[in-house]
Amino acid sequence: MIRPAPSPETAPFWAGTREHRLLLPRCVECGCWRHPQAPGCPCGATETAWEPASGRARLVSYTVVRRAAHPALAADLPYTLLLVELDEGPRLVSGLAGEGHALHVDDRLAVRFDDVDDELTLPRFELAR
Repeated sequence: MIRPAPSPETAPFWAGTREHRLLLPRCVECGCWRHPQAPGCPCGATETAWEPASGRARLVSYTVVRRAAHPALAADLPYTLLLVELDEGPRLVSGLAGEGHALHVDDRLAVRFDDVDDELTLPRFELAR
């Protein structure tokens, strides 16, 4: 696994995942939800509040990865890579261990949190129940 490197800008997102909460930046001017790494709001405003997202999403696309793009990923093969669109609008990339998941584009998904170790929790998505 390649560990994410939180920056000062994404620290609230990663702090939220440790608490099993999906926090996203939201523009205080227009209310637009943004990706955690987005540099600013399309409306031009600079003030952001980190707010809890619903954790609900739809599946936009997926693929099963069987060949490691980096040596650090070899031990995780195979895995299913997901592109999800949160109900709030931003899109996130996530993964599921293994293959053979019964997935279809537009499936409804829900976030779950994977406590990798004492310092890292990853948001993952699974079929909504």
